[in-house]
Amino acid sequence: RMPVELKPLVDALNDLLHRLNLASQSQRTFVGDAAHELRSPLAALKLQLQGAERDGSLVGNKQTFERIEGRLNRLIHLVQQLLTMAREDAQRSAHFEPVSLRRLCERAVGDFSTLAEARQIDLGLEFNPSRDADDAYKVSAEPAGIE
Repeated sequence: RMPVELKPLVDALNDLLHRLNLASQSQRTFVGDAAHELRSPLAALKLQLQGAERDGSLVGNKQTFERIEGRLNRLIHLVQQLLTMAREDAQRSAHFEPVSLRRLCERAVGDFSTLAEARQIDLGLEFNPSRDADDAYKVSAEPAGIE
């Protein structure tokens, strides 16, 4: 069982992580949708530009055409990269699982203990013993993301 004092903190962390996950999913969806919506008009614009060059209706010199085509190709490439990134992110979406705050804090104290000693800082960690075998100090998170 978790101490009453820690429950609001654990609940707040779980709520924050849930909201971050929702925001991240919304962002991935937006990037994917925006890239998909841009791809077709850019392809049509490129076809019109090439058609205008072929039939001679393009007014201007060759350098202007090449500069426009180069910028259009870079934009098409950028949109393709956004689509690829959105697909990869969708496949690699966050997988939440229970993460021990106790172990996370113990690791953090261990990592900074030498630095704390050098600066004469008393760095310690106190937890009440768990009443059961299960660690009571857990939050739901993506393990690699919280560490």
